[in-house]
Amino acid sequence: MLNTLVDFYPICGCLAEARQLFDELPKRDVVSWNVLIWAYVELGDNAEVFEYHEQMQIEHLSPDVVTYSIILRACGNIGCLEKGKVLHAEIVKKGFLDKELVGKTLVEMYVKCGSLMLVEIYAKNGWLQEAQNAFDNIPVKDAAVWNALISAYADENLLIEVFESMNQMQLERISPNATTYVSSLCVCGVIGCLNWGQQLHIEIVSKGMEGDIFVGNGLVDMYAK
Repeated sequence: MLNTLVDFYPICGCLAEARQLFDELPKRDVVSWNVLIWAYVELGDNAEVFEYHEQMQIEHLSPDVVTYSIILRACGNIGCLEKGKVLHAEIVKKGFLDKELVGKTLVEMYVKCGSLMLVEIYAKNGWLQEAQNAFDNIPVKDAAVWNALISAYADENLLIEVFESMNQMQLERISPNATTYVSSLCVCGVIGCLNWGQQLHIEIVSKGMEGDIFVGNGLVDMYAK
């Protein structure tokens, strides 16, 4: 019952009440800690979760797949790459890397950290490859996972990698969506590759997506550039 209340209060924005209930739990398990950590991330207090991660282990509770996924999300939210890399090493050590939830969140964490920190050289030689490695270990990839990878390549203006990823995505019968096309159009515009941009335009029209406001803006921006 208390676990349920700890989960309920953050939905209402009552983080202090959730923490108080958590402290009153007679016995805290991994689920309890996950609920509390999720609450802090959900309400934007990302830095706090690192302390809770350590406290959880002091209490001899081993983080599970959900714990790592939540803390990786916090790392991405605030651009804490070094902590993310430490968590990545722990995940590998525990054999969690092939778990879909963890793999997807790792990709997103590396992508967000690269974007937030704006360290282009490090991105090209560090996190981008690790994002690809994490991506490769996801057993079932949905459009969101593919978009995370494609966005990473697009941010670095790696046109060939963007299109290779899009082709592979479709070979695996995952349809590109508005986010996919916006990222791809953006890199076409930056590189000045009109032919590939027109190819994307044809695909977009054939799928009836030209009316999407984000895709439409992406097309205008691509042709303008």
